[in-house]
Amino acid sequence: MSHEFTIPIYLDTSALLDILASIEDGFSMSNNVTTYSSNSKNTQVSGNAEFGIPFLNFFPIRFGGSGKKAKESESSEERISERKYTYGSLLNKLRTSLNERKLLTQIRDQQTWEQVNYSDFVEVTGTFIRSPILNMLLSKEGVYHFVLEITKMQKLFDESGQSNDPQIRNLELGIDLNKWLRNKVETERSHIYVVELSQPKDHKVVVSLFTDFLRDRIGNELPNGHFRMLGKVMRKVSGAESLDLLEKSPLNAIDDNEIDRLFQDFTQIQMKGVKLPPWYRHVKAPAMALIPIAVHI
Repeated sequence: MSHEFTIPIYLDTSALLDILASIEDGFSMSNNVTTYSSNSKNTQVSGNAEFGIPFLNFFPIRFGGSGKKAKESESSEERISERKYTYGSLLNKLRTSLNERKLLTQIRDQQTWEQVNYSDFVEVTGTFIRSPILNMLLSKEGVYHFVLEITKMQKLFDESGQSNDPQIRNLELGIDLNKWLRNKVETERSHIYVVELSQPKDHKVVVSLFTDFLRDRIGNELPNGHFRMLGKVMRKVSGAESLDLLEKSPLNAIDDNEIDRLFQDFTQIQMKGVKLPPWYRHVKAPAMALIPIAVHI
């Protein structure tokens, strides 16, 4: 792999530093430089490396300065130099190190897909689709809000009032139920994505991304974007197997028929001509689930 300089959109900084420390048998990024000349004596002073994991979106990391203090026999001068590292530069370093050690498989075709096993480091490229179930619920909630506001406007001059109107009450109950379902499908701190790979076609990757490690906390950058992702294989399915998008949700005990009944009114809305996204619960093979380290471009 030639040198590539990427911009991280998502970066698990804890995993990044842990893996780098394991590769280097300890983590040290300070440099010691000693220079000599015929008429001077130089001494070297090097700062200690230190870093933290801030909650800023651009992943800054800073190490203590590494410099020198040179005292010459004829004159005296002091020069201090400092190197600054970012999480993005460390991501590039990690990718290079994994590749040099032949520990990273870049999935580009069916052959490389077949070579991948459980716990392997992989890098995939594809389009990031927000959980189809969550997409459906968000769209459904938007339709409910739209219909509710239109209904309220139509009944604005109704002498009977709005608070006890059964149509308005049903819409409000629908919104409350939809919010409850959303909170069960996903938490505020993690988002589920289905990545449709560029190659091989019809292969998918399921991943859960923590919002603390996103560059964009609102979450506007990732959906429907085309990115690369570095991660470790957690599960790989083939044949008749599939990955359940509700596997880690409290709704996972509910069978498919009951889930369909929960969304029955959504189907009726769709039949009336409102454009709403398709949804599904199971990601069919060939597919794999990854523990993500970084999403980058």
